Amino acid sequence: MLGSCREVRIIGCRMVVIGGSGSQEDIEKRRQQLLTTIKGSKSNFQKKLLCGRFAELSRRAAIYKV
Repeated sequence: MLGSCREVRIIGCRMVVIGGSGSQEDIEKRRQQLLTTIKGSKSNFQKKLLCGRFAELSRRAAIYKV
């Protein structure tokens, strides 16, 4: 697990995470793991999926559409 939060609010098609916390070191380790996997992947579909995950971890705030 990379973190936790105090509250999650669903408003229409948006999810807002409130009071999030987690270890920046754990997040950075996961980012590096994703980069290694992206570089070793031969599938364009897998690369696109992993790049999306990497981008989400690289942002300070994110909005997930459901």
